[in-house]
Amino acid sequence: EVVHWTASFSTLGYASTLFILLLIKTFGATNAEIVKSLRKILSIIISFVVFTKPFTQLHFIGFFLFALSTFMGVQIKRNKNKLPK
Repeated sequence: EVVHWTASFSTLGYASTLFILLLIKTFGATNAEIVKSLRKILSIIISFVVFTKPFTQLHFIGFFLFALSTFMGVQIKRNKNKLPK
């Protein structure tokens, strides 16, 4: 059973890496980073919806700060790509 789980996780990890590399090749590194950041934010939102956790004020503050830092990171990367070389 352990071998089955290890093989499954390895295969999914490899597929994930291929997908990210395909995103970078097709749309560029900045857009791939935006997709990865949105996936993180959506994973948190879906977790609260699926597992019906109580959403307190501290959760809201933490989520807001996380989303803000993600947005700022994307903006910094986007501005770096616009600089003349």
